[in-house]
Amino acid sequence: MATCSKERIRALARAHGFELCRFTRPHIAGRHGEALGRWVDAGMHGTMAYMADPERMARRRDPASMLEGLRTVICLGMRHTPPAYALADAEAAKARGLTVATAESCTGGMIAAAITDIAGSSSVFGTGIVAYANTAKARLLGVDVGLIARDGAVSGSVAAAMAEGALRLADADRAVAVTGIAGPEGGSAEKPVGTVWFGLARRDGATVTERHVFPGDRASVRRATVEAALSMLLASIETEDEGRDNR
Repeated sequence: MATCSKERIRALARAHGFELCRFTRPHIAGRHGEALGRWVDAGMHGTMAYMADPERMARRRDPASMLEGLRTVICLGMRHTPPAYALADAEAAKARGLTVATAESCTGGMIAAAITDIAGSSSVFGTGIVAYANTAKARLLGVDVGLIARDGAVSGSVAAAMAEGALRLADADRAVAVTGIAGPEGGSAEKPVGTVWFGLARRDGATVTERHVFPGDRASVRRATVEAALSMLLASIETEDEGRDNR
């Protein structure tokens, strides 16, 4: 797709039900129009979105980092609608013939809900597990109770075990899992409120984990967790192309 003009970006945005209400600099469409245009073409929905500040974005020399900045700004402007990542995940998985699964604790099914908000997502998504209690993590996902006792439910090891359990149960190609402390209570000096561990398991590779500490109230932490999980899943799906190129 060619770089979008400002008028093209506005038209694309309006076609999907939201208004780009501010361009911070006239030349931003030329600098970042292609990236934003792809996201609008992917079917983002919402009422408004703000373009990133071009001077701040220009300091991000890495193109992937620059695109990530745009994605973040867009998602923050669409907090009451399905995250743009959900559609990107579904389309990316479908294009590669992959299936995905989720295992959730602190988000209580919000990640699965974001994916299934997308029409046609059943072609890539079939299993979403909410394992809120530790007993559910053990019974549904096969997480070792000794692991939970040793490391705590909010830990990288438990997030990894949750993802691997979901992958195995769903017989999927990718599975993302989250376990965290959304608050307002339950935090500690070692694991403050907002701490979330993510696990990403894949059929053809090693399981990876990430830890984030999100600011804000319970709703903000859970919303940020959904977006980060979908982003992590998308990054893993996109590596499928790299694996094919190396074979």
